[in-house]
Amino acid sequence: MNDLCKTWGIDDLGETRALQGTEVSAALKLELSEAMARSPLSRAEIAHRMTLYLGTKISEAQLNQYAAPSAGDKQMSLPRLAAFIHATNDSHLIQFLPSLFGLTVINQRQRALLERELLKERLKALESDIALADATYRGSSQ
Repeated sequence: MNDLCKTWGIDDLGETRALQGTEVSAALKLELSEAMARSPLSRAEIAHRMTLYLGTKISEAQLNQYAAPSAGDKQMSLPRLAAFIHATNDSHLIQFLPSLFGLTVINQRQRALLERELLKERLKALESDIALADATYRGSSQ
């Protein structure tokens, strides 16, 4: 856990990736494979849930190709990725695209905490300005 995570109370800010071209495809395939390994659902169940979500048949074989490094020409589209995330409820995949650009996704609770801390910093700065103004006022009245 890095210092920023400790300071802000955030569990995972994700990691920055410096990927280009076909590396993005390979990284996504790896993420999909890892997500399926983490999921308590079978690949057939994930494919079925994706089918229900999309209204388009997704087979277990297609799902396997999306995650197979050897099937480089089989790429998962964004709507299918959304269906996959919905089916597996795997929030790690939500972080994948922003991480390619050095960005991270935070949930509403984390956002509220960040906003609270920023407001506290602004309040501290205002209190310091008020104290300085008070000192100046008291010093000029003599």
